[in-house]
Amino acid sequence: PLEECLKNHGIRYDLFLTQSREHLIRLALELSSSHSPIIAAGGDSSLTIIADAFLKNQVSVPLAMIGIGSSNDISMEFDTAGLDKACSALKIGKTRNIDAGAVFSEGKLLYHFIGHANIGLGAHIARDIERMSRKLRGLSRRQTFAGALAALNAIRSGTVPADLTVETEGKTVW
Repeated sequence: PLEECLKNHGIRYDLFLTQSREHLIRLALELSSSHSPIIAAGGDSSLTIIADAFLKNQVSVPLAMIGIGSSNDISMEFDTAGLDKACSALKIGKTRNIDAGAVFSEGKLLYHFIGHANIGLGAHIARDIERMSRKLRGLSRRQTFAGALAALNAIRSGTVPADLTVETEGKTVW
């Protein structure tokens, strides 16, 4: 359906399938010098991983998303959820500047994020899902089940992973 939608909208594209997070980063950085925009066909995490790599490496290439992941919150925010809406936005060159956040620990940049960031229960669940998915490859296609297992683990542990300080527009909130 993805390639069909791109073809139906007359969008020229080169399709690359990634093998891992590291492969996604390497490929996006390599292609940023020859392709514009870079289009992440995946979920919020795929787009955020590429955005983080671009920000860390000062890459200034438009980044687009075709939301075919499990939640697609970013696509919904930009009213491009669904293949047809995403392809239509790409066809007309719809753009929008967005803010990005940065996470630091002890003065060291860990990563950038767009859309949302979790440090509490959501972060604990996401970390467990990622760990479980590495061990059980098929689990990544069953996000609801993996999420339920991770939520149970998080509740049992009773921990919240980090304190948070937010700095924005000259204000600091702990």
